[in-house]
Amino acid sequence: MSNIGYYPIKENEIKEVIKMIYLYYKKDFDNLDEIMNNYNVNDSKKKSIYESFEKCLLNKDSKYFDVFYGVCIAEVQKIFRGHFNLEDKSITQFIIKYPVFNKYTKKLDEFIKFKNNKYEFVNYLKFPQSSGVYIPYEKIKEIYNDYYSDNQIRKFIDTYYDEYSDKFLDILDYCLKNKCGLLEAQLKEVNKKFEQNEVNKNNVNKDITNKNYSSKNIANKDKQHAKETKKIATTKEITKLLIGYFLLLTKALGVVVSVVGSVLGSVFSLSTVLITLFADSAISTIIDITICIICIISIIVQIFIVFFAWKQSTKLAFKKKTINYNDVPVVMKNLTLLSILICIISAIWQYAIYGVKIESKLNSSSELEFRNEIVEPYYNDEQKEEYYSKREEFIKEIKKQGYKNLIIRQSGILIVYLAVLPYEKKRILENLEQKE
Repeated sequence: MSNIGYYPIKENEIKEVIKMIYLYYKKDFDNLDEIMNNYNVNDSKKKSIYESFEKCLLNKDSKYFDVFYGVCIAEVQKIFRGHFNLEDKSITQFIIKYPVFNKYTKKLDEFIKFKNNKYEFVNYLKFPQSSGVYIPYEKIKEIYNDYYSDNQIRKFIDTYYDEYSDKFLDILDYCLKNKCGLLEAQLKEVNKKFEQNEVNKNNVNKDITNKNYSSKNIANKDKQHAKETKKIATTKEITKLLIGYFLLLTKALGVVVSVVGSVLGSVFSLSTVLITLFADSAISTIIDITICIICIISIIVQIFIVFFAWKQSTKLAFKKKTINYNDVPVVMKNLTLLSILICIISAIWQYAIYGVKIESKLNSSSELEFRNEIVEPYYNDEQKEEYYSKREEFIKEIKKQGYKNLIIRQSGILIVYLAVLPYEKKRILENLEQKE
């Protein structure tokens, strides 16, 4: 039988028990009885609490708060409100396995202070007899809500607590209904598993273990869905699936990129070149601004495409397969390298075809042909030379500006690809199978 217990308790109650221990040590029974009377503790329970104090004072010389006060708080709370036991499932081990749950805890020394820092606080189960992790009421609410809204949190709880996950949810529900935090402790003697001893009938709920909460029904359904059998894939297999689906989806969505590309190409069309060539600087500035805006639009479109493609590829890849938790870094490394490779190939390709597109537009432009027809018969040799020289010079400038914007656009796309990967990692974690 495990001696790890879960003790619902409020922060102010922890402080009250510390005060009670001090009063008992000083033999100030008048003030001690006054505190107990405020909590409607009868004489029989007072005697049990006094016995607990006496037993706990054997550890008064310990330098650890968790060993002296922590144990005493648990002992008193066991009599005062009750406690729960889930075999050998401790919150400390849960957090060691899933460090993300550290965000729900609160260190006792954050709200308990002693002069001259008399005690050291461990804040987790380290000794054979001590208190451990404390979860405040506000964080109890967060865990409870996250269980039903965050697939990753739900999977971690269901994986660790396994057959006791419903009972763990009941403990959270009990704390919510009584506006309590939750302190774990390891004592030498603990009652039968998952039992509670009620003292103050006005402050605690009856029959918590038998009450059929609607949330439990939801949990059972979600748990059943989460435990559907999936084949454990290797990192190579899951990477191939993710990449394959990603490339397929980006190809399918390429029509959107083509539309944006055609708009971008129209800016560099010969009509634009001629307008800029024979217009004043104000119009040229407007053209430059327009090019920048289209580059931004192109990047925004890429954000949508990449985010959507990764999301759907993950959904499809993990439909019948999953991976182990320790394999996630390898998969993410592969996806990062793929993202960089895609951006490099895309940049080289865009750079190579950009100049060709400009020349093609020049050679096939009816507008330029019409302009040349005007120049040839009506311009003298000096005017013709000036015209063609100016045209060539400006085409070079247009290409230079275009390559500059191309570099900006491709750099933006690379940033987009890399920025989306943390969200992709989160989606992968939601679908993984933990190694036991």
